[in-house]
Amino acid sequence: MPVHVQNNTGGFSMRMKFMRNFAAVTAMAIALFAFSSCDSSGNEPKMSDATSAMPSASTSANQTSSEKVNLTIYNWHEEREAAYKETIAEYNKKNPQVNAVYEAKSYDQYYSLLSTAIQAGEAPDLFTSHGSKTMYLSQFVKSNACLQLDGLIDTSGYPDNCIKRAQIDGKLYMSPASFYDTICVYYNKDIFNQYALKEPGTYDEFINICDTLVKNGVQPIVVAGKTGWSQINDLVSIITELAPDWSVDFIYGKAKLSDPRFIDAYKTYISFADKGYFGDNYQATDENGSCVFFQAGKAAMYIAGSWMISSLTESKDLKVDCFYLPTKDGKKLTPYAEDTCTGYSVYADSKNKNEAIALLKFFMEPAALDKIAKIGFSVPALNSVTVEHPLLVKMAQIDTPAELWNDAFTVYSKDGYNALDDLVSLSQKLLYEQMTLDEFISQMESELDYTKGQ
Repeated sequence: MPVHVQNNTGGFSMRMKFMRNFAAVTAMAIALFAFSSCDSSGNEPKMSDATSAMPSASTSANQTSSEKVNLTIYNWHEEREAAYKETIAEYNKKNPQVNAVYEAKSYDQYYSLLSTAIQAGEAPDLFTSHGSKTMYLSQFVKSNACLQLDGLIDTSGYPDNCIKRAQIDGKLYMSPASFYDTICVYYNKDIFNQYALKEPGTYDEFINICDTLVKNGVQPIVVAGKTGWSQINDLVSIITELAPDWSVDFIYGKAKLSDPRFIDAYKTYISFADKGYFGDNYQATDENGSCVFFQAGKAAMYIAGSWMISSLTESKDLKVDCFYLPTKDGKKLTPYAEDTCTGYSVYADSKNKNEAIALLKFFMEPAALDKIAKIGFSVPALNSVTVEHPLLVKMAQIDTPAELWNDAFTVYSKDGYNALDDLVSLSQKLLYEQMTLDEFISQMESELDYTKGQ
């Protein structure tokens, strides 16, 4: 039965994830900076052509020509392709003069393909990004590739943090995220039942679960140590649980990595490996391997994002449930971030700006968002959107929202650095014991300007 999610997270400034390896950052940045910020006459682009008309979501701007208006949409979510194509088919039917096409690109190549298209003046009419979580949207805005959307779309129903992630320098350059990604602990119910284990209410109870499993020869947690972003999910969740106050202070520039609270929490995280909580081969296990390992019942728990629900529950023989890691004082923290790839920017040089804005508005309607929700990957950020998957319903019961502190690395990066990517790569070296904690902190802090978070 569909459940309306009660979202109590509005106003929290956050970001997410997460989630992957941002390839070719340097090459793209150089290319975009080389891309002219002015038109051929040296003038700044004008917005009058976009703001002169405010098309509704249900119908495109009036067309006097019999020619079809072609719109192209870029995203990297292949698993959402069917939902978007269904939505677009409905839009095309309502607007027969429009032919909108959704193109799902490989994530590893997405930003490279998009930046190349922008440089060539052939960018898609609508395209997604990670918003202000990473450097990409900022670079696109600096190259005048994104239309400023303030006053063109209605964001009144969106939480403040979602709007903030769609802004660069306080101006709106993409539609806000309509969903959140959360990070939780998935667990094998049969293994828990076999050893009379229950979802932990405190940190000590979580440790007792891990110790009980180790004593019985069961690997407590599967870790994809070979895949940087997956390993970061584990690190961020556990550090947030162990040092929640530090996490908040770090996000707002009031604490550093050299803070004793972070150091103590990280040492505890590493002790999990020493105690056997991560098994013997975590350094050589990638994301796909960790998922298969968990599905095969070889580990009791898997720390991962809401986007893994379908993969982890596709087997009828595997009974899976989830919980959020509790803190030492028993709080149920919910590490989550905006699923910004449900938002879109409008290409500033699109020949069909009005039609692109109308389609963007259609994507923001509850009926369209419900189709995305039914796929079962993310928690709705809007009360008007419903979810059906029982695990998503459970994840949506947010007790204490916790900002993902790794997102702050993009904000704090000094010019010439990409501290978020370096966090991923250096965290792996730290996990592999290829560098010391002091070396890690020294290198990372040399790339960070904490005043940017204050």
